[in-house]
Amino acid sequence: MCECHAKCYICEDASEVLTVDHIKPRNSYPDLEYDWYNLLLACEHCNGVKGSNYSDIISPIECDPEAEIAFAPAVSKLDRVDVTAISKSQKAANTVKLLNAVYNAENADPKRKLECARLKNKLWSELVKFRYYIEYFDKPGYNKLICENIGRASVFAAFKRKIIRDDPQLSAVFAKDLI
Repeated sequence: MCECHAKCYICEDASEVLTVDHIKPRNSYPDLEYDWYNLLLACEHCNGVKGSNYSDIISPIECDPEAEIAFAPAVSKLDRVDVTAISKSQKAANTVKLLNAVYNAENADPKRKLECARLKNKLWSELVKFRYYIEYFDKPGYNKLICENIGRASVFAAFKRKIIRDDPQLSAVFAKDLI
C-alpha cells in the first residue's frame, strides 16, 4: 500500500476512521483487488462518495495530483471548494468530478451534505490557522510551522501548497519546500 501519511488520499483529511480503497474498483478490475499499487487509505466519507462510480481517477502512486489539478481554497466557510483540472486528461476530469462531490455535496443526500459540511469546516479551520502562520512568516518559528504545513504529510497540504504557489514572495521563500 502506498504511503498516505495516515490521511485520506482523496480529501487529505486525517480522519479517525480510514478504510482501504481500491483506486480502480474491484468490481471492474478484479485482477487488481490485492494489488498493493491499487490500495490506498481513504476516509469513510470519500470512500462512500467514490464507491465504484469513479474508476478512472488520478493515482498519487502514478503521478503528483498537484501537477494535474488545482486546489483553490474557499474564501469563506460557506463557499464552494474550487477544484479544477490543469491537465486535459480524462483522469484529471474524473478526479475533479470526484473532488467536487467530496467537498461540495453535488447531487448528494442529506447525510452526505452533512459530511461535506463537516469536511469543509475542518478544511476552513486548518486554512485559517495556516493563513495566520503566513501573516507572521517573517517572525521566528513561523517558517518552520509553514514548512510543516506544506509538507505532504500535513492535512489538506494541496490547498496550503496552492496558497504558497500563488504568492510570488512566499513561493520564492518556500520554493525548496514545494518540491
